[in-house]
Amino acid sequence: MATRRLTPFVMLEVSSVLSAIASGMTYIVLPWLILEATGSALVAGVVVAIKGLVSFVVYPLAGTLIDNVGRRRIAIIADALVALTAAGFALSVGAWGLSIALTVVISVLGSLLEPPGFTARKSLIVNTAESGQIPLERANGIHEAIRGIGWIAGPAAGSLLIALVGAGNVFWFVAAGYVLSLLC
Repeated sequence: MATRRLTPFVMLEVSSVLSAIASGMTYIVLPWLILEATGSALVAGVVVAIKGLVSFVVYPLAGTLIDNVGRRRIAIIADALVALTAAGFALSVGAWGLSIALTVVISVLGSLLEPPGFTARKSLIVNTAESGQIPLERANGIHEAIRGIGWIAGPAAGSLLIALVGAGNVFWFVAAGYVLSLLC
């Protein structure tokens, strides 16, 4: 009986860590790709800064979107759209090579889509903690720890995958991470 009540919380946390790992991979792979293509650390830094600025603007707006559309629905839609974006990027890099303009567009799209998913999952903690009879403070602490693990593991996994499959192909793994996240 206790396992059944914990399942929604556990699945939320699995979803959170998978999306954090996938997102974290992009923070190492995007600048790597740009540095490989241009040789310019400045261009790589500007693209990452644009990604950060877009997220900075989107995070405060995500709550309103979630209130209007629904927490679970936004978490699923955001992960699906980020997965499609990452797969599309991997496909286009494989087919036509890297384009800095496309890389900027993908960065901006990711920055528009990731924050609502993260915020939606965060807002689901209350419901899943209640159903699992977990004190809210503990559930929130667990959630933040799990998310932090994902943010640490993501760049490490991205670096390893760059060495194993090449930077452009890492986006297939980013897409897979988001698909697995939305299935949770």
